[in-house]
Amino acid sequence: MIRIHDRDNSGSVDIGEFRTLHQFLLDTQNRFQQADTRRQGRIDEQAVERSLQAQGNRLDGPAFHTLFNAYNPERNGTMDLTEFIAMTLFLQSANATFTAFDQQRTGRVTLDYNQFIYAVANIV
Repeated sequence: MIRIHDRDNSGSVDIGEFRTLHQFLLDTQNRFQQADTRRQGRIDEQAVERSLQAQGNRLDGPAFHTLFNAYNPERNGTMDLTEFIAMTLFLQSANATFTAFDQQRTGRVTLDYNQFIYAVANIV
C-alpha cells in the first residue's frame, strides 16, 4: 500500500500521500460493504465482479476468474475485506503500469521482454 501511494518514491508517505491512502481504504471498504448485502463479512464472486465493473474495470471472464482465484486462496468462492483490498491494490497498480505503456490510450500494448519484466516488477 505504501509503495503504490508513495508518489515521490521516498519510501514513506507524507501527509498528502497518507490522505490519499486513507481515502483509498475508505472507498474500498465502502464498496465492499455495499457488495456485502448479507452482512457476512464476505462477498461472493459475482458481487466482486459487479464491484470491479462499477469501478470501471472491464475484465473478460478468464481474466476476472484468474484474478479472483489469485486473491481467494481458500478457493471458497468468496472474499473477505482484506482479500478485496489486496485485489483492488493490485488492480490499481496494474492499471497505472499498463497506462504508462499505453500512451495512445488504445487499450493495447506491445512489450519486449525487458519492458515486461519492468511492468511485472512494478505490479507486485
